[in-house]
Amino acid sequence: MTSRVRKSVKFGPYTVGEGHPVRVVAEIGVNHLGCLDRAKELVHAAHEAGADAIKLQTYISEERYDRGTNPKA
Repeated sequence: MTSRVRKSVKFGPYTVGEGHPVRVVAEIGVNHLGCLDRAKELVHAAHEAGADAIKLQTYISEERYDRGTNPKA
């Protein structure tokens, strides 16, 4: 089996990888605590700090944890 390794990846208007400028991705994760206003503040702060992109995530905790195996969840 032969695997191909990409030398670069394009996301949005940016190409990252060998021979391309470094890009900064701000990791906001779930620090918005599910609050849209807080998420907007974090996006603005990332922009002000010079980030080229941001990464957000959200999840529903009840879908991630099994109360049967982890009753404190």
